[in-house]
Amino acid sequence: MSTLPTLICLHGGFHGPGYWGPLVSLLADKGFRSITPHLLFGGTDKPIQSLEPVIEQVAKLVAEETSKGKDVVMINHSFGSFAGCSAIKGFTSKDPSKLSDQNSGKALGIITISGFFPEHEVSLAAMAAASRTARGAPDPATAPQLPFKPTEEGLLEYDGDPVHSFYNDLPLQEAQKWAAELENMSQFVFATGGGVYAGWMDVPVWYLLCEADNMMELPQQQSYVKKARDSGGDVTTREIDAGHSPMLSRPVEVAKFVQEAVASFSR
Repeated sequence: MSTLPTLICLHGGFHGPGYWGPLVSLLADKGFRSITPHLLFGGTDKPIQSLEPVIEQVAKLVAEETSKGKDVVMINHSFGSFAGCSAIKGFTSKDPSKLSDQNSGKALGIITISGFFPEHEVSLAAMAAASRTARGAPDPATAPQLPFKPTEEGLLEYDGDPVHSFYNDLPLQEAQKWAAELENMSQFVFATGGGVYAGWMDVPVWYLLCEADNMMELPQQQSYVKKARDSGGDVTTREIDAGHSPMLSRPVEVAKFVQEAVASFSR
């Protein structure tokens, strides 16, 4: 029986779990079992009203694995960070309150790919507003508009150029294929902070900085890392010459990064 932890891979906004495929395949060759849930904030006809059902969805997976004696490592991409960090609450050595017994596995660490360090009960919208205030509010007439368009049903459509934002380092035909698979997602999950937890304070984090990311540019990623470290987080970084979706464009390098991170967590 493998002693390697189970990897729980959480996709970002407007995406489904399909883009984990190349990375999961490479990691399977190294003996890793991966779980790639389709998070409840997207791919539905009606929007969920908060992020809490998503956090509960992921926490259930963590509970199922740890109750079998399996350790877990979260791999969070982009907005998936909010669910992944929050769902490990109570499943760590620092806070074992939700572990079923002394033989349970636990959440060992977090791997973040161009993502966030969520704060307790703080939504992404509030986090972004605070960041803008700290930098100085831009002139509304010149401030860039977010590439999201709400629908009558309460969903958000991605209204920008997804090839440029998400897949700028992929061959055009492949980038267009993935762009065509983008999903609408709930507009409410960005604005609600209920259940959000700073799990990155409870376990070590390895963060992959994506140097060519057009969706979350490198200085923004670096600012999140600095703030987390200043708050007491144990954050190790590596850099990769890739856009926002390196699991597609650089899967071999990402697989090596994951293996290095897991080895560090397991010492």
